[in-house]
Amino acid sequence: MVNNYKIIMFACLKWGYSAADLAGVSRLKYTPTVKIIKVRCTGRIDVKHLLYTIKSGADGVMVVGWRPNECQYKNGNFKAQTHVDLANRILDRRGFGSQRINQYWLSGAESEKLVKSVEDAFEKVQRAGPNPINSMDIKAKSKSKKVLTTPIEWIL
Repeated sequence: MVNNYKIIMFACLKWGYSAADLAGVSRLKYTPTVKIIKVRCTGRIDVKHLLYTIKSGADGVMVVGWRPNECQYKNGNFKAQTHVDLANRILDRRGFGSQRINQYWLSGAESEKLVKSVEDAFEKVQRAGPNPINSMDIKAKSKSKKVLTTPIEWIL
């Protein structure tokens, strides 16, 4: 079955991206609709970044970083988990579901675990369905330029 779900992965430069790179070098297969954005630390990803990703049309978001208590910036991965939880609560209250944004912790040598994480994120997004924003007519037909067009814009 061909999927059209778009998933954005925010990957820690040190471990998350290293695992993705190793998966590519090892020729491990995962859905090609995952786009990777390298970040210095997952703790730098704010709630607004996660919500903006969904607002921009992504069906799901993955945050991939260090395993617990191994973050080189002390608590970056725990800070990211707090932001992921808050963003999911906001999305759930707005009717988007609470499984669109997920965090995964692994090391750079765990390319197989990364592939399983991508499959897990894809299954969760598949259960949640396509992003409702993609089916909305977001072009305001009003003359006013200050029209709120999507439920996430009420927050941002």
